[in-house]
Amino acid sequence: MLKPGRWAIFLIETSLAICVLGAAEQRRNVAGAAAYPLVRPNGSLALVYRTSPDGALAGSVQDAPAQAPRDIVLSASPAVGAPVIKSDPHGAAGIVWARNDGRDLEILYGRLEGDAIASETTIVRGAGLSASYDLDFDAASHPWVAWVRAADGKSSVNAMDVSEGRSWIVNGPLASAAAQPRIVATPAQGVWVIWTGRDSGRDEILAAALRAGVWSEPMRLSRGADVPHFGAAAAVDAGGFPWAVWSEYDGAAYRIATSSWDGTGWSAPAILSAGPGSDSSPAAATAAGGVPVVVWSRAEAGTSRLVARCREGGAWSPEIGITEPSETVARAPRISASGQTIGLAWDAEDGARARALTLAELAAITAAPAGPESPPPVLDASRDENQYTCFGDSITYANGDQGYEPRLQPMLVQKFGAGTLWNEGIGGESTIDGLARFDATIAAHASRFVLLMEGTNDVIFDQFTMDSTAYNLDQMVQKAMGAGVLPVIATIIPRKDWRWSDPYYQGRILDLDARIRALAAARNIPLVDQFNVFYDYPSADGGWQSLILDDGVHPNPKGFDVMAAAWFDGITILPFAPVSLRVSREADRVLFGERLYDVLRWQNSPKYAAGQISGFRIYRKERADSVQAFALLTAFPYLDVATDYRYLDGSIVKSRAYAYVITALRKDGVEGPASALIFDVP
Repeated sequence: MLKPGRWAIFLIETSLAICVLGAAEQRRNVAGAAAYPLVRPNGSLALVYRTSPDGALAGSVQDAPAQAPRDIVLSASPAVGAPVIKSDPHGAAGIVWARNDGRDLEILYGRLEGDAIASETTIVRGAGLSASYDLDFDAASHPWVAWVRAADGKSSVNAMDVSEGRSWIVNGPLASAAAQPRIVATPAQGVWVIWTGRDSGRDEILAAALRAGVWSEPMRLSRGADVPHFGAAAAVDAGGFPWAVWSEYDGAAYRIATSSWDGTGWSAPAILSAGPGSDSSPAAATAAGGVPVVVWSRAEAGTSRLVARCREGGAWSPEIGITEPSETVARAPRISASGQTIGLAWDAEDGARARALTLAELAAITAAPAGPESPPPVLDASRDENQYTCFGDSITYANGDQGYEPRLQPMLVQKFGAGTLWNEGIGGESTIDGLARFDATIAAHASRFVLLMEGTNDVIFDQFTMDSTAYNLDQMVQKAMGAGVLPVIATIIPRKDWRWSDPYYQGRILDLDARIRALAAARNIPLVDQFNVFYDYPSADGGWQSLILDDGVHPNPKGFDVMAAAWFDGITILPFAPVSLRVSREADRVLFGERLYDVLRWQNSPKYAAGQISGFRIYRKERADSVQAFALLTAFPYLDVATDYRYLDGSIVKSRAYAYVITALRKDGVEGPASALIFDVP
């Protein structure tokens, strides 16, 4: 077992599966995850993958494309992260991976010869290591490895010349955050490391080069730090220059961007994708003839698929759909190229999948079909305050009928007389996937509230920083509010697997939850602090560990009881819209005529919890204007004893008609959803 706070990263010692696809077999499914492809000189495609989330890396190899593959075990030790396998200029394969040896996380490098690892080198070992690393070979066939270490609130990007045993910190002075390093060794432009990093603002894409034994200052490839950029991939073009791709937010969705080095500087970023959906996890390679190829994952409407583009003759091809329409989950693609052959591997719903095809076959694939168009969010005053959309990952889905939702619904019915919950959880989902389907999910139901709890999967994937995850959650919050839905956001719960014992992953959980609490405060939305509810569960009753399944991640039935109760407590103190609204235009005679008023009347919602509501806000617009024209008219105090509130609006114009909505304000500043519209004249 891994001791608390200890990690180790390895490059080859865990059970690996290598599977080679020849001309007669261009597709393959394997029972594993995190597969990495390698196109070999004989045209076959080798796969290296992890057989279980924290298990061995396994292998399946062929001596020649026409022969049947055979399974091999490269290491039986538990592995973490995704292995990386690449060839040196002479065609020999090297592997880098991470494993947990019971004490530390260790990053290892090894040479693959036949059915075994012929040599094994520990690159780095200890606490604070991220299971995100990369490998490349220089012209002399020397292996280079890059990785990230976090300590004392800072993150260092590291690189090593394995043959010389010399390592460097690339991003000095250390940044507040760094993730997902990519290393490329160019023939004439030096060794480059490209990574996601941040000192202030949002995550950016940075790069540094080693020339004459000295690393350059970090260079910025992305534009600005006002939106997140992450998930860089890199390759070397036909001229020996590095080029990179990454995912960045354009204000509506994530898109794939690219930049290239020309010997003096990096080009201005160009956008490669245009949606629909959100694009992430790009992988890059250069095929024969210097043809750049990029493949990425596109999430939309609860599904994800692979899309690719290649560049020939100075122009990028149209988007190409790689996965079949029947494949609803395709994430984290990885790519390899040798000659005219492209090898692809990705994570699917039921394991890992791979595909080998030539450039000609790639170009012949029908362009990726456009997804369904979604209408823009509309403020819908008719939403039902007794309906709730439960949005999140597998903790929300929980096999549909085993989670918090079937426990919470009867509690709400008993309390309020009605309560309908829509389970919109999807297992294995990241916040990028969630953001891509959020609009369609919100539009699918008449819910007034969305119960939002997501980010658990982002924690374990080093390509996601917690800043970007929080940003994605914030985008969901804004989308919900724009659609007339009040988000109730929750922190993610602790876990009791080996990651909780490691300071790196525990720190990511705590960091994300701190950001979720800050997000709730900044947006004035309700927060249900599920983390603290679990973490503070009485030790006399078994402590929070007694609430988690043996998988270390998901609540057990007792845990879902606790989670449902926490959601219930949060819902019962919501600032529901006031009821029995009506308005009439009335005249008050004065000395020289009369004064007109719109007289508004309303009542407290019977759902209000004692001591929670501080007052109301009244908004007004001219009836013919759009709902975006509503403006705050006044605030009105809450009265415990009031049976019928009355407000006189004397600022109206006789010839004009008006519409009003009223909201309730909780004492902590949270403003509830708007009431139904009321109109002063027919």
